[in-house]
Amino acid sequence: MSDTRIELSHLPNCPLSSSNRLGWQLGQVDEYHLPPGELTLDSSQDIHLCFTLDNPFPLRQQIERNIHQDLSLPGDCSLISAGEPSHWLWQSPAHILVLQLDHKFIEDLNIDLHNSNRPVELSYHHVIRDTQLYHLALLLRAEIQGNGLGIRLYGESLLTALSIYLLKMHDTFAPISSADYSLTRPNLQQTIDYIHTNLSESLSLTDLSRVAGLSPTYFSQLFRQSIGVPPHQYIIRKRVEYAQHLLKTSDLSLSQVAVSSGFSDQSHLCRHMKRLLGVSPNQIRKS
Repeated sequence: MSDTRIELSHLPNCPLSSSNRLGWQLGQVDEYHLPPGELTLDSSQDIHLCFTLDNPFPLRQQIERNIHQDLSLPGDCSLISAGEPSHWLWQSPAHILVLQLDHKFIEDLNIDLHNSNRPVELSYHHVIRDTQLYHLALLLRAEIQGNGLGIRLYGESLLTALSIYLLKMHDTFAPISSADYSLTRPNLQQTIDYIHTNLSESLSLTDLSRVAGLSPTYFSQLFRQSIGVPPHQYIIRKRVEYAQHLLKTSDLSLSQVAVSSGFSDQSHLCRHMKRLLGVSPNQIRKS
């Protein structure tokens, strides 16, 4: 068994699934099935979470002089903070999900949560057993596997929710500030206009929060309070409505309608149209 010196973002073997193709700006999510091996991970600016998905396996971890050896169980999470090199050894196949959270995003999120420039105080944990954290990780896994909503904004919202939860529950933090954040009527209308104008584009949480003049931390919550649904659900509804309009008023093919209304492909459009309207694109065109 050899020691491969490699960065976490370049784990051996191609990932089974990855967020790379989805254009997420706030972090990266990769699923791996690794054969027995060992790995030395150089320090990184970003924060990494490694979740065991199934089939327990013996795992030995070393961070500086701290050594931990145990059976890694499904749902277990190892947290590696920025700037911490580590060594890992596993002696049976490992099925894992690796989350890499952008350090700038985490720092900005931390400022929003605490209304101050206090540093992020997430330190190495050889194991976190937290069902809520694992549930959020599994929702992210469904997105990168193509079994979720398939909406960029939804994936980034999940990353934000997981990061907030991580900072709330596993950071030695001060209480969250009660500063008054609001989504004004003009800013809300500006955001809605932006969504309608760019329905065919890949809308991100970062883009929408910038238009609204808010941080991503508060935008989703305030948008939902104002509209009644989260941003990703609102966008899906508007894309379905626009696709319905195109089906009734144009001769575009179903694949062209899907792309023009912001869906990744025809099956993506069909799935959401059936869910929201109860009919298929072909049925709407023939009606």
